[in-house]
Amino acid sequence: MRSFPTAVSLLGFLALPSQAQKPHHDVDPARFPGITPSTDLVWHDCYSVFKCARLAVHAKVTDPRKPKRVKGNCGKPTVDPAIVKLPYVPVSGGPPHQGAVHVSLGGWSSSTTNFLVLFGEDYAPLFTGHDLIAIGYRGWGWTTSAFRCFASEEERKQFALSEPQLLGADDAAYTTREKRAEDFENRCKKNGEDVGRLMGTYSNAVDHYTVLKADNRTKMGFWGISSGAHLGQTIAQVYPKVVDKFLFDSPAPSSLAYTVTTAQPSQIKDAERGLYAFFYTCFHAPANSSFAGSSTTTAELRSRYTALETKLKTKPLGGTGTDRKFDCNVLTEAETGMVGGWIGYVLTSVLHQVPAPLPLLTEDAPFEGILAGVCTDELRHIKGEDDFKSYFKSMTDAAPSVASIFSEWRLVCSKWRIDPVNRLDDTSGGPVRKQGKFVVLNGVGDPA
Repeated sequence: MRSFPTAVSLLGFLALPSQAQKPHHDVDPARFPGITPSTDLVWHDCYSVFKCARLAVHAKVTDPRKPKRVKGNCGKPTVDPAIVKLPYVPVSGGPPHQGAVHVSLGGWSSSTTNFLVLFGEDYAPLFTGHDLIAIGYRGWGWTTSAFRCFASEEERKQFALSEPQLLGADDAAYTTREKRAEDFENRCKKNGEDVGRLMGTYSNAVDHYTVLKADNRTKMGFWGISSGAHLGQTIAQVYPKVVDKFLFDSPAPSSLAYTVTTAQPSQIKDAERGLYAFFYTCFHAPANSSFAGSSTTTAELRSRYTALETKLKTKPLGGTGTDRKFDCNVLTEAETGMVGGWIGYVLTSVLHQVPAPLPLLTEDAPFEGILAGVCTDELRHIKGEDDFKSYFKSMTDAAPSVASIFSEWRLVCSKWRIDPVNRLDDTSGGPVRKQGKFVVLNGVGDPA
C-alpha cells in the first residue's frame, strides 16, 4: 500500500511540465477577500478581462432541488462561493453569445478559480460563444468559510511528513494505516466539522444551480475534470432541465458522486488501459527506444516496467544516449508526498519534457482536501480488515499500478464521521436523468 499523500504528489508530478508555460495573470490573494459577499450576483472587474463575484448562498437548504435565494439578513448562516467569469466577447463574423459553460476541476482546492484566471484564455477558443465560469468548492480556495483538519500549518506538515513508508509493506501495515486514518478523521472532526458538514458534491451542485438562476440563465454548459465530472453528473441528476451540453473529462462515468465507490473498479480499469496504451506506444517506438529494448510483446514490456520499478529502489538507472541517472530519490519524494528537487531535475535534465500545447488541467491540492472531498461523498464504507483486504485484492487484480491509492482512500473514509447536511438520499444511486447532450472522455491520465 502507498501513503495517502501519494496521490497529491502524483498530481504535482504531472503538473511540473506546465510550470514552464507563463500564466496570463498572477493570482492576487487579496482579490476575493476585498469583495463583500452579496445576496445578488454583482460582478466586479478583475484581472483585466475577467469578472469576479462573491455570492452569499444558504449553507443549508431544505430541499436541494429547490434552493432559495438569501434575502437580506434572513437565512443565516451562509456560504460565500468565490466566482470567476471570463466573458465571451463577440467579434465580427464570429458566433453570437450563446450562454455560459461552468468549469470545474477536481482536487478540492482553489484549482477551479485559479486555473481559469491563470490559463482560461488558452481554453476559451474551445468554447467559442460561451462565457467560462468557475465556482469555488465549498470549504476550499477563496470560498468562505474555510475547512481545516489541522489546528496549524505546522501540525499539518508534521502529519504529512510522518507518513510511514509502505512500499512493499506486508499485511501488518493495516493496523498502522487504520490508526492513522482514525487520527486524521478525529483532527478533521475537531477542527472542521462545522464547515465540513456544509460541504459535499450535492452542496456544490446547489451552488452552481443558484449561480445559474442569479445570472438569469435557464441552461448550463458544464466542463468537469476528474472529481468535477462527478459534480456535473450530480447537477444533471438533481437539475435535469438545466442541462445544455456537458463534457466530462474523467476516467469513467458514474451516476452520482455518492456512488463513487461502486464506480471505482471501472475507473481503475480505465487507468490500467492508459498504462497499456503506454506499453503499446513503446512497443511501436523506433528501434533506439531504451524502454522497449528487445521486447516483442506488451506483456514483456509490462514485466520490464515492473523490473525497472524494483531496480529503481536499489540503484540508479541510466538511458541510451545520456550519462544522467534516474534514481530512487524521485520515488522517495513521491512516497513521502513531497514533490521536490529530484523530480524537477529529472523532468528538466533527464527526460527533457516539452511543455504541452495547453496547460495541464491540475493544480496541487492539499492531501486533506482530496481525502475530505472523497470521504464526505462516500456512503458505502468498508467494514473491518477482511472487507478492506477483499476490496484491496479486487483493485489489485484489476490494476496493480494504481490500486493502492484507491484502496487507501477507502480505508480513510471508513473512519469518516462528518456527514453533509445537503444530501438527497432518496435519489442516491439512481440513473442520471438528462435533457441535454453528454460527452464523456474516458481513459484519461487522471485516475481520480
